[in-house]
Amino acid sequence: MAGLFKKNGRARRIPEKLAQYDDEYLLYCVEKDRVETVLESTLHETDDPKEIIDVTLKTVCEFYGGDWAGVMDIDMDTCLWRPVCWFRAGGATDRTLYRLSGLEDAEVMPRWLESMHSAMPIVLTDTTEIMESNPAEFALYERLDARAILASPFSPAPTGFLVIRNPSRYLERPEALYIFAYVLHRALAQQNVMEREKIIEAMNPMEPTYDVYISFFRDLEIRTAGGTLTEQIINAPKTIQLVAYLLLKPERAHSPREIFEHLNPGEDFDGNTNAIRGSIYRFSNMYAKRTGQSARLIIREGSGYRRNPNLKITTDIEQFDLHLKAAEAVSGSAERIEELRKAVELYKGPVFMCGRDQLWLNDIVSQYEVRYIKAADALMRELAKQKDYAGVMQYAARAHELFPGNGLICYWLIMATYSLSGADMAKKEYFRLKDDMTQEEINVVTEHLKKNSLIRYEELFGV
Repeated sequence: MAGLFKKNGRARRIPEKLAQYDDEYLLYCVEKDRVETVLESTLHETDDPKEIIDVTLKTVCEFYGGDWAGVMDIDMDTCLWRPVCWFRAGGATDRTLYRLSGLEDAEVMPRWLESMHSAMPIVLTDTTEIMESNPAEFALYERLDARAILASPFSPAPTGFLVIRNPSRYLERPEALYIFAYVLHRALAQQNVMEREKIIEAMNPMEPTYDVYISFFRDLEIRTAGGTLTEQIINAPKTIQLVAYLLLKPERAHSPREIFEHLNPGEDFDGNTNAIRGSIYRFSNMYAKRTGQSARLIIREGSGYRRNPNLKITTDIEQFDLHLKAAEAVSGSAERIEELRKAVELYKGPVFMCGRDQLWLNDIVSQYEVRYIKAADALMRELAKQKDYAGVMQYAARAHELFPGNGLICYWLIMATYSLSGADMAKKEYFRLKDDMTQEEINVVTEHLKKNSLIRYEELFGV
């Protein structure tokens, strides 16, 4: 005799062969088929990977009755993870990034590492169950307000998890996660390819044939056609400093002792060869994995290490210098402005900012701070000649963010304000900026204001 099960509060008769299953399982199957059909229909209407990701995350979150669904990207070499996209149910304020501390340590989450290796889902119906057996993992769940977890691994490229936080139904039925995880994996892979293509297109046309592009201004970033490696991804300060040292000094190989003594002045070198070798090894593996490049960026030469001279490498520092040389060489004002614009826009901050206090780097940092201020000054002079005071204001404001107490830059801000808004506003700007300046810098401002024939100094200061 056929059994009964309830759907939407109504009893439905089912075939006798299905009567062996409980109502919850039958509802799960019916809902799973319905959701998969709707999702498939929706996905046929778009080929935008971001839209596919958004729709899939919303669907899986609602299917399992969770309050959050997202994709967790994990690097199995470094055991670091981070969320890359997510859906927050209920319209509440999203606190995902607030709850996290950037890259998180996966080593405190052994069940996740084992899940990735075994390709089996994670089903944790009550996170308090691991409070004593793994307090570090439980502390993470507490920070993330996760009382229950469902997760399904996927790999490779990208490698990660589809995660449901606080699911309220089908907690013992993770099978549907496989389908949703597969859809997300393919969409993320497509999105990564598209992002890499954008990087290639965005590369500066001055040198379209280089293998590697390295940014030093502010943060170290290494880009290739295959991917990007950043300080945040490396996430090892000593390794980052070592790599930056070798990349900024490419002219020859440097011995482990020389490297150590420059990076750790006053400390005993004894026994640190292996530490340097290990850092280079780990960096090389991460570089190959993240960029897809087989040729090493740092190579061993004799008894030392250096930047690979066989790769075609260009840096933002080299391009900055090239634009300044081009600005000096051209005769027309428009061409000069364009080259100066390109130079100052390359400068994002001090060379390798996280290592700016190291003695070996001081001269390089100071050299490019001076060059940037001179380039910005030259650019604003050219713009002022063209009466482009809005342009002066734009570049002066940006320069002021980088060097807030610099008198020359403050002068250009006041000059642009005077030209655009009049003496009263310029006077207010002067007193606003004055608080950040030393007396020496204030003198620089007043001297330039007095010399500018377009500015009536007495209007500003009543003298």
